[in-house]
Amino acid sequence: MAITFCVFLTFWSNAQTADDTLTGLVNQQLIRINRNNANVSVEVPLSNIPSGWNPYRLTWSEPNQCYFVISDGSTNNSGIAKITADGTYTFLGNITIPGQTVHFIEGIAFNRFDGELYVTGSLNGFIPNDYWSETLIRVDTNTLVGTIIGTFNHTTPYEPEGDMITFDDNGHLYYLDGQPGGAGFVRIFEQDPTMATPSSMIYGVNTYYPTTDLTVKDDILYYSSNRELRQVVLGPNTHSAVGMMFTPADFNGELLKGITWRVESCTPVDFLPSDSSYCQGESITIDAGQGSQWTYQWNNGSTDSIITINSPGTYIAELTEGTCTISDTIIVTESLIPTIDAGINDTVCYGDNVILTANGAGVNGTYSWNQAIMNGVSFTPLSSNNYIVTGTTADGCENTDTVYVEVEIGADPFFSFSNNNWCVLDANEVPDQIINTGGTFSSTPSGLSIDPGSGEISPNNSTPGNYSVNYSLNGNCPTDSTIQIQIIAEPQINPINNSTYCEGDLVNGINFSTTTGATISWTNDNSLIGLPSNGTGDIGAFTCTDQGTANIVVSVSAGGCAGNSESFTIDVLPLPLINAQDQIACVGDTVQLMVDNPDNAILTYSPNNNGSYVVTGTSSIIVTADLNGCINTDVLDISVYPTPNAGFTFNPTNPNTQNTEVNFTASDQSLLSYTWDFGDGYFSTNINPDHIFPTNPNISYTITLLVEDDNGCIDSNSAIIHIDDILLYYVPNAFTPNGDNFNNVFTPVFTSGFDPYDYHMTIFNRWGEIIFESYDASIGWDGTYGNAGIVQDGTYVWKISFGTTMSDERQTISGHVTVLK
Repeated sequence: MAITFCVFLTFWSNAQTADDTLTGLVNQQLIRINRNNANVSVEVPLSNIPSGWNPYRLTWSEPNQCYFVISDGSTNNSGIAKITADGTYTFLGNITIPGQTVHFIEGIAFNRFDGELYVTGSLNGFIPNDYWSETLIRVDTNTLVGTIIGTFNHTTPYEPEGDMITFDDNGHLYYLDGQPGGAGFVRIFEQDPTMATPSSMIYGVNTYYPTTDLTVKDDILYYSSNRELRQVVLGPNTHSAVGMMFTPADFNGELLKGITWRVESCTPVDFLPSDSSYCQGESITIDAGQGSQWTYQWNNGSTDSIITINSPGTYIAELTEGTCTISDTIIVTESLIPTIDAGINDTVCYGDNVILTANGAGVNGTYSWNQAIMNGVSFTPLSSNNYIVTGTTADGCENTDTVYVEVEIGADPFFSFSNNNWCVLDANEVPDQIINTGGTFSSTPSGLSIDPGSGEISPNNSTPGNYSVNYSLNGNCPTDSTIQIQIIAEPQINPINNSTYCEGDLVNGINFSTTTGATISWTNDNSLIGLPSNGTGDIGAFTCTDQGTANIVVSVSAGGCAGNSESFTIDVLPLPLINAQDQIACVGDTVQLMVDNPDNAILTYSPNNNGSYVVTGTSSIIVTADLNGCINTDVLDISVYPTPNAGFTFNPTNPNTQNTEVNFTASDQSLLSYTWDFGDGYFSTNINPDHIFPTNPNISYTITLLVEDDNGCIDSNSAIIHIDDILLYYVPNAFTPNGDNFNNVFTPVFTSGFDPYDYHMTIFNRWGEIIFESYDASIGWDGTYGNAGIVQDGTYVWKISFGTTMSDERQTISGHVTVLK
């Protein structure tokens, strides 16, 4: 059943509305009508109605939780709208029926029994004696697509019609057929909702009076006559007047536009928030607001919907609308303001790390410092400052505290020498500048001769090397500074080993080990190897251009002191010759790699394949020759023939047990050979074979095609074919349980695709009662109902649910069957 949701929340008195109140529509307002005395009160005015539109008729949909009305401002008066309990009007659209034209709708009612919305309307247009409501239509409230149920059938002087309709709790249809004028009448009928049989009149008069709508509640049919509420007690069908609802002076003189039942209840609701707390000295606001239609009474005496609380306790709000009363309780507690301790004031030196840790916020409390400080996390203050911390308890109460951190800066320890590099033979030297005297000089590592008080350095009494000279000033915040100096020894160069390279090698350079700061120069007697004939400093990177031997002599000096000299040789060896021959093959072939190697060098291959290679595609093999450690390489390119195409298609793509013959077509029709494996033990060498598979349902077969081309290259491809089962069944529309051994039992006939272990058939009478039920597909209905024997001739509703062999899906079908005896 399609449902258009119109969600709202209504509180109502259990003592009144569930039994005594109907809802009416008049002057674009929803009103409450007491069905015992016809007293009315305005429930809510409608809103959002387009100018000039005035909806009429009214029906309440419990599943949709809204009213439905006919909208007289829509095209051809064939539209409907919904109204929510707060009075919001929404036009839904015009009703459509495939292949038909809906010219006019006049009656509307929600069937509480089957949960569907119905209207009465005209499918013929405005013609004589056609009062536009001869057809009963079921409407999908989501799509507004209608389904024709049937036409009204009773004996009157005019064409039968349903001007107004309603349903009782059992789905019985009641409608009013009225004719104005001199020969006017008003008649109320009971109708089979399937429209299979003629209706029967339950009340009628031969005088016409304005009647706008009708509804059924507790087996009593209510309708309006002018401004009077009338009733018909169903069963005995006795008629009486309840009373006048309002006078012509009320509601701008308008008559009642619609009337309907509505079930509501005074539902208990938790409308107060969860139990809460506030901080000492503060307050908390509690909102019980559920709308202006309620009156409010708190146990502290307040009658406001919102109260402000500044003392702990239990607070109860009681809300009343009419005779409906609801209540809710909230417990409010008071939390103490914490005492936050930021710690004691501190004095630190510039550059020192500080950790500030506050406490007092209790378990699960938090702390927030100014200046982006993190509680308990080290930081380095750059200046003296007050640091403020805010501590917040787990209840949300907070307080602050302040701690002062003073940052002291020590005296400037700057000093310098006119020269930071000395030879061991140089004279003593003292600092040429000291900003603040009175400090102490020291050096690291040991070996430097320096006076602690004056800073005088004696190079001749020092060990050559690099030193850090430190000058320290004492005080609350000691400071120091450091400079680097060097004592240069008589330069020395260490012996250099001979070296061997190959032609083309890149020599990354030759570094000489000598006294720090020394100047190096060198000569070369064979520049053909790629090294210049002379240079200074370390030998930089060079490429060995030719084979041969070079003699290198290296000299050193530093600080006016000349050092010793050293010599060594560089030998450059030739590269081996190599020639790799390119090849072509099929993918998957194993080929032997062919390489010319006149120098008998050691050959290796990348990837490592020991001279043979399994072809997987176009590739390049790197061949490496090693002769006395000298390496030469060549590239062997392997080309491949195109791989034949083993693709194929088949038709049908989804064969079933009714037709298992499949035609296969190779994608490439020009290959040397084709071998088909159909997966069921059969093979074929045709290019495009046809094959008939076994008719067993729900079986899959793997089909493989192996092909070979003129180059001897092969390829294969596979696909899966599934033989589907098919669902075939037939359900008769009539049977004759008269004992003549022909067509005596109503039984559906399943041919294939049906799971006999998952079956359920139900037969209903016109009142929706279950009169037969079977869980065995072989057991049908013989037309009997319990001990009452064979049922009366007529149309009965059947519903069948069953499983299928193709999937876990369970199908449900329904229809009508006619009993003919």
